[in-house]
Amino acid sequence: MRIVSWNCNMGFEKKRDVLMSLKPDFAVLQECSAKDIAHTDAPFKHWVGSNIHKGMAITIDHYARFLSVPHMIVIGDFNSNTIWDKLHREHSHSQLVEKLGSFRLVSAYHTLRGEIQGQEITPTLLMYRNLAKSYHIDYAFVSPAISRSCELLIGEPSEWLHKSDHMPLILTLSI
Repeated sequence: MRIVSWNCNMGFEKKRDVLMSLKPDFAVLQECSAKDIAHTDAPFKHWVGSNIHKGMAITIDHYARFLSVPHMIVIGDFNSNTIWDKLHREHSHSQLVEKLGSFRLVSAYHTLRGEIQGQEITPTLLMYRNLAKSYHIDYAFVSPAISRSCELLIGEPSEWLHKSDHMPLILTLSI
């Protein structure tokens, strides 16, 4: 199964083909409009948000029972990284990682690559499409059973930067 998460940076209707070239079984899209999703001919689609142009979020405590199931994936643009913990002391990225860890969810990227939060080599965001402003803010947190049998790829800027400032996450499961 292939799950693709991508912050398409608006205008998804014009970018649909490039996403579909990844052959996702499931696509989790951020910064897409309700209209673009309504016009997508997917057999199942669901859009969530209060701003009709952008949407999606999760309240961890509210969904604690849901997040505790044996096979769980939380994937998308988190807009956070440990490097900004001092700026967001009340709701830091490290606190989020710890909270997800309490549900036995781990970052697939960090688990597979052996990298430390805040010291990621591969960026997922090139702010303002600037290579000098690269950050890792898109994540796939998965349960242990999934982490042992998955692969996570991150799109290459040379292929994706003309479409969005975010690179897609491509999570392949073989369970």
